[in-house]
Order: sequence, then structure tokens, then C-alpha cells
Amino acid sequence: MAMDPGGHKTDELTASKDGLQMDMDDFKRFNEELSDLLLLSLSDYNSNIEDQVYFEGIREKYLECCADVKTRIGDLTQERLEMLSQKTSNSVKSRMSRLSRASSVSSKQAAANAAALKEKMLSLKRKQNIERQQEELKHHQRELEWQVEQEQLQ
Repeated sequence: MAMDPGGHKTDELTASKDGLQMDMDDFKRFNEELSDLLLLSLSDYNSNIEDQVYFEGIREKYLECCADVKTRIGDLTQERLEMLSQKTSNSVKSRMSRLSRASSVSSKQAAANAAALKEKMLSLKRKQNIERQQEELKHHQRELEWQVEQEQLQ
């Protein structure tokens, strides 16, 4: 990879990384909104099992996509750091640098897995919150129905 003296390639890598980060933020926001809507609509349809399986499949695809984007962001960050390192020093990479790169692959995967687990956890928390609110509404509705019955009896 040839590099011009002005650091143009480094700027391109930074812009690519920033663009991917914005995409990741959009994915997260879209997923939260979609998850909330799906949870509400599924409860309206008495939790149709086929719909749940379908939407869980969509959610899994989303989590895989997020993990891929997160990994790509890490790759671009690593590439940018390597280019900056080459810029300041044309010497052979140190042993620590090679070890760091080898461990970064596993740390990237761990970060992607952690991000996916965090998204699942947040989704489950939102789902539990929605279910709790629905139960409260059902309880309140039963109380109102009971009050109406009591008034009719009097």
C-alpha cells in the first residue's frame, strides 16, 4: 500500500472507520425501534409462534451484521494505527507488535461477541419491561371490569 506524504491514506481510513461507526449507531437505533414495535405487535397477535421465529431470525441476522461491522471498524482502526506507525518509523516491527496483532484477532472476535451479547441483553430487558407493562395493563383492566360489575350489581 503506497502512502502519499500528506497522510491521505490515513485520512481515508479514519473516514471509513467513522462512516462504519455511524452505520453501527444507525443499526442499533433501528434495531431498538424495530424490537419494540415487534414486541408490541406480537403481543397483539397473541404471540404467534411463527412470527416470533421469523422475527428472532431477523434479530439474529442483525446481531451478525453488527458483529461484522464492529470487526470491520476494528480492522480499519488497526490498519490506520499500522500506517501511522510506519509513518513515524520505517524500522522492522517489533516482536510486541506482532504479538499484539495476533492477539487483536481474538480480541476483535471477543469484542464482537460481547457487543452481540449486550444487544441481546438489552433486547431481553426491553421485552421484559414491555411484558411487565402489559401485565399491569391487563391487571388494571380486570380491576376496571370488576368495578363496573360491582356498580351494575348495586
